[in-house]
Amino acid sequence: MCSSDLDWPAARATFVRASATMLAVGALWLATGLTVGPFVLLGTAIMTSLFSTFDDPARFMGNVFGGQALGVAGALACQWLVWPWVDGEPARVAAMVPFVLLAPLFLSHRRTQPFGFDYAMVSLLLLQPDRAPSVDVVGSVLGALSVTTAPAIGWLSYRLLFPVDAGRRVDGLVAMMLHDAADMAMRADGTVREGAATHRRIWRQRLYHRMLRLVRWAEKAGEPRATVGAGAFALLEIAQAMLALADLAGRPEGTGAVRAARLLRARIGAATRQPEMLARSLA
Repeated sequence: MCSSDLDWPAARATFVRASATMLAVGALWLATGLTVGPFVLLGTAIMTSLFSTFDDPARFMGNVFGGQALGVAGALACQWLVWPWVDGEPARVAAMVPFVLLAPLFLSHRRTQPFGFDYAMVSLLLLQPDRAPSVDVVGSVLGALSVTTAPAIGWLSYRLLFPVDAGRRVDGLVAMMLHDAADMAMRADGTVREGAATHRRIWRQRLYHRMLRLVRWAEKAGEPRATVGAGAFALLEIAQAMLALADLAGRPEGTGAVRAARLLRARIGAATRQPEMLARSLA
């Protein structure tokens, strides 16, 4: 993969979001000295980094929080209401089976399906049959809260620091496509040089790929497919004309067509800053 094919703005936003959130949680842990601090920090690191590539990570954090809250409730119910009546590890394992089997029930229904995986993970994480049931209610509640705090922090992070949704991803793709066109206009020339054809092929493939992603994200954002498609194909036509202009601009000086081609290439290179001038030049 070419380095310019990477989504550097989104990567920077993810880095800043995750770093700032983890620093804040870590500072709070150091200031309060809570024993659950490491678990909260670990969960926060996962929530603010791994799920940043999802379509709508803030909305997904809500599903994670709901599933983990149900898992905590199931684990505490088993520990407090059932395990005190049984003795020994085999009996505790048998007693926790009905609570674990609730996960397939959650996964089998459309409304509760988003909660099923996190319910199973958290309930199995908190239920440890090799240990005797704890009578420390405060400790159990703090441990349960430490599990559900991470997705809540992740939700706030995605809402407040560089919010991510389908509409913003559409804007980001459009900006990257315009930047690529401007960069190609300033760098591509009509001369035959080593790697020029390869660079053009990579650039064209990247543009096609981003066009498909743009249409996909536009559908998720609720934008008209025809409008987005028309804009993407217009940019593709400009890109094809730009490559032809590069060949023309590379010819020797002396004709008005060469000077016009070079002027238009310069206007394409400044398209993101001076779109009106580009429109007049194309006309």
